[in-house]
Amino acid sequence: MGLDAYVPCRCLADGLIGEPPVDWALLEIDEGLLRVRDDTDGPDVDREAYNELRKLDGILEKWKRSCCPHPGLKLYSDRVGNWSGVRTFQFYVQCFDHGELSLLNDLIPNANGGSVEPHQSAQALGMLDQLLRAAVGQVAWFMSDSRTGDDVYPYHPTYGGILALSQDVRSGFDPEGVFVREGDVEVFRAMRVEQRIVGHSGKRPIVRFTADNGEVYTSTGIGFGRNEEHDWQVVSRPLTAEDIPCVDVLRRLFQASVETGNPVYWY
Repeated sequence: MGLDAYVPCRCLADGLIGEPPVDWALLEIDEGLLRVRDDTDGPDVDREAYNELRKLDGILEKWKRSCCPHPGLKLYSDRVGNWSGVRTFQFYVQCFDHGELSLLNDLIPNANGGSVEPHQSAQALGMLDQLLRAAVGQVAWFMSDSRTGDDVYPYHPTYGGILALSQDVRSGFDPEGVFVREGDVEVFRAMRVEQRIVGHSGKRPIVRFTADNGEVYTSTGIGFGRNEEHDWQVVSRPLTAEDIPCVDVLRRLFQASVETGNPVYWY
């Protein structure tokens, strides 16, 4: 699950696509794209008409892949990020917004759907640069796998630092270390943690956390990173541009919007 987006090309508006294989009377322009008009909604759906529309839709979609130099009539289309990455981007915007970045946060949806107008895209491009200038070099916290040296999870308080849930057990990390809570009670905390799989309950792994001070906590489904074996440690370091997710894709989307005069559509 995540946020995707596209910017339509100008070939449809500029009359450069030729004659579609479906009668124009059956077509409509929806969010910048040519689609088969669907009038089959409602409690009394004509199944034959519905099947015919789906057939026409398939014919049109196949044609759209090569009707112009831009597959699907999209100048640019991409995954912005999974929802965790989108939330991390929004968190960094909020952290470094002193009044000049609020529009950028407003433009990023909290669910699929909606659009960004070209004049907003132009503003947002400058804000992405401002965000990076403000964020790069600032100290941030991460949960790192000491086996690989990779900083796997950035810390942000949107979810209280929680990364895994198992019934009433919640595990995550904050600047003071990896934690486990049973209900509202914290039962485990450490800056360094060995994560091991010690069995299974049905299809769910039983995970054992061992702290650097020898403390041990074992429960089902509390592990991080697909519940595989890791050696976690909570670290701090200066942010780099690569730590801010979604920026590169957003830059390409907003630039395509400015170039075409078409909106960015989220889906």
